[in-house]
Amino acid sequence: MNSVQVCFIIVWFGKLPSWMEFFFLSCAANPKFHWRIFTDADCEIAAPGNVFFHAFTTSALESLASERFKSPYKFSYGYKLCDLKPTYGHLFFDYLKGYTFWGYTDLDLIYGDISSFVDDAMLSKFDIITASERILVGHFTLIRNREDLWLLYTECDGYLAKLQSFDYEVFDENDFAVLVKAKATDGKLCLFQESIQTDDCIIWWAGRSHFLILWWRGKLIDLFSLRRLSYFHFIQSKYKPFFKISRTSDLCGSFFVDIDGVHSVQGVCSLWRFVVAFARTLFYTMPWYLKNVLKIVLPKNTRLKIRTLMR
Repeated sequence: MNSVQVCFIIVWFGKLPSWMEFFFLSCAANPKFHWRIFTDADCEIAAPGNVFFHAFTTSALESLASERFKSPYKFSYGYKLCDLKPTYGHLFFDYLKGYTFWGYTDLDLIYGDISSFVDDAMLSKFDIITASERILVGHFTLIRNREDLWLLYTECDGYLAKLQSFDYEVFDENDFAVLVKAKATDGKLCLFQESIQTDDCIIWWAGRSHFLILWWRGKLIDLFSLRRLSYFHFIQSKYKPFFKISRTSDLCGSFFVDIDGVHSVQGVCSLWRFVVAFARTLFYTMPWYLKNVLKIVLPKNTRLKIRTLMR
């Protein structure tokens, strides 16, 4: 029996992202979890012992999915993989023997201490665990490793047409999420939903234009909300032209993520970069702090008068 209870599955086609070294470091700090990455890419960086690469092509995916779905499947493009995430337990059950849970996640994120948020008690109590209080997020959802839950996606109305569609149908965070919530409401399964992470979009929607996320010896902290995180998802930042990856030759100990990219903290130059990033983030975050302080201190009618005067 595998002593590790949880296995994340990732399917990725094409060149691996430039921040894989940081991703690996955050995985290595979570030895109670495994990652299995099915990809056609060559990994030029040594992966930690809890991350396993499996050679996998789009043709192999089409063959496997066609066999499991008992209907022809044709892969269209990379983002379409999101629709397939709820099917991963069924597609890859041969690789899940000995695990209590399987899950799906993404590569464009950095993990903190996952065990501080998903512990043995939670794994014993719940059938499905997701890192958002609103939806079943495609970047971190765990499902108990049972055959009926491998096949849960087949209970969604019109599931096959949506999986076979050329376009992304939001099957993972819509159809599958609706089904799971309905079953949880009916008491047919135990669902855990709580915001144990953040991403750049959530921070921006909250009114903060900048962020500074520090990874320190396996712990992940949003420094300007003083909140510990299970992971940080830079879902939009990675597309910015100024988002760069800065590393030293000996990556260890700590690094940080800001709007400019992912940076190691080692040596005088990188430490100075962190100080500058902290000062800049503080400057741009100050209005957000003041706004939230005023919400606490001032009565609602006074805030409305101020807002009217500012128009």
